[in-house]
Amino acid sequence: METYERIKDLRKNKLKVTQDVFAAKINISRSNLGNIETGKVGVTDRVLVDICKAYGINREWLEHGTGEMYDANALSVIDQLVQKYKLSDTARKVLETYIGLEKNDKQVIDRFVQKIVESHQANQPINLKESMVYTVKVAARGGEPPHTEEMTQAEAERIANLPRVPDDL
Repeated sequence: METYERIKDLRKNKLKVTQDVFAAKINISRSNLGNIETGKVGVTDRVLVDICKAYGINREWLEHGTGEMYDANALSVIDQLVQKYKLSDTARKVLETYIGLEKNDKQVIDRFVQKIVESHQANQPINLKESMVYTVKVAARGGEPPHTEEMTQAEAERIANLPRVPDDL
């Protein structure tokens, strides 16, 4: 198998991403990737480096088909989790986004997830709308759990400006 064939196999069968997604992640056009995958154009050193960096691929495997496909040293902790638990791209984005949040925003998300976990552990149905409403109240109170159902005018205004939760949720 040639390098260009391994690139196509990696993208299509291992990573299961479109040419558009793969090309964007390695900063080339989709048409350029298509030409690489068909062998019409050669694979540049930059493209090889970018593929290895973006996907944690062992360059020796990519170029010559020898060694392990993944470079264990190149993988971030998130990459390792994604691979180990076969997480979706959405799950990866959730992890990356959460890590980048400010402390207060993380606390709001933590409270939302905690409500879901508590319901799950108690074998109760998970009511996402109720959990979201609780989380919004906590956020409106600056991170303090609601002690009463009544809100101040400022809290009500903050909630009014948040995106609406669909009624059919």
